[in-house]
Amino acid sequence: MVSQQRRLKILEVIRQDGFASLETLARELGVSESTVRRDVTVLDQNGKVRRTHGGVLLTSTQPDNPHFRQHQTSAQPQKRAIARVAAELVRDRETVLLDGGSTTYELGLRLMGRNLQIVTNSLPLANLFSKSESIDLTLVGGHLHSRTGVMLGPVADKALEGLHCRWAFLSVAGLDAQQLYNDNQLLVQTELAMMSSADKVVVLADSSKFGRKGTFPLCDWDRVHSVIVDHELADQWRATIGRSTQLIVAEPETDNGSDRDNPVRET
Repeated sequence: MVSQQRRLKILEVIRQDGFASLETLARELGVSESTVRRDVTVLDQNGKVRRTHGGVLLTSTQPDNPHFRQHQTSAQPQKRAIARVAAELVRDRETVLLDGGSTTYELGLRLMGRNLQIVTNSLPLANLFSKSESIDLTLVGGHLHSRTGVMLGPVADKALEGLHCRWAFLSVAGLDAQQLYNDNQLLVQTELAMMSSADKVVVLADSSKFGRKGTFPLCDWDRVHSVIVDHELADQWRATIGRSTQLIVAEPETDNGSDRDNPVRET
C-alpha cells in the first residue's frame, strides 16, 4: 500500500468514531506504528487531523457552538502551549476536573487516550472524551448554559460536593493583582464548588486576560495553587502574579511540535 493510500485509509478509520489510537491504525493498515506516525505527521501538517497523546483526532472534532469556536480560535498557539504544559502535570489514573473554557478544551485534546478519570461540566468536552475508551468520564449535570455548552447552577454545585479530584483546571474571563473574575454569576458559583472538590487548583489563562476585570469576582489568589500562561506575559505581570501563586510560563512549540524550551516556573 503506497503512502497516499495509507493516509486515505487512516482518514477512513478515524471518521468512524472521530478518534483512533496509533495502535488501532497500525492494526487496521497492517503496518508498523512508526509508519503510521509518519503518515499522521503529514496529515497533521496538512490540517486534516490533530495528534494527541493517545492517538489521532479529525480536525472537525470541535464543538458545534459558534460562541465556543470563536473563543477556541482566539490566541490558539498560546492556548495550545498552555494546554501542553498543563497535560504534563497530570499522571495516569488521576482524577481531573475540567471546566468549559476554550483552553481547557485544548487540554482535553492533550489528555485524549490516556488512562484517566475525567470530571467535567462541559458538553463539548464530554462529547470529546466519549470517543476515548481509556477515559472514565463523569458529566456533571445542572442547568445548561446553551451559549457555552456548560452545566451550571445549584444542581451542578450539589453534584460537585460529593466528588474528590486530584486536579481542577479552570478558565477565567480576567485577572488582576488582587483576584480572578468571570462573566457569569452561576459559573462563578460552580467554579467555586470545583475548587472545593480538588487538591490542586490550576488556572489556565493566556496573557491577554491579565489586567482584565470580568463582571463577577471569582476568588482571591490564595484559592489558586498555580497559573499557567503563555510566554507573551509582560514582565510586570510575571513579577506581580509570581508574588501571589506559582506562575508557570509555557514556551511555544517549534514547527515540528517539539518543545522549544522547558516551561519556566516562577514563584
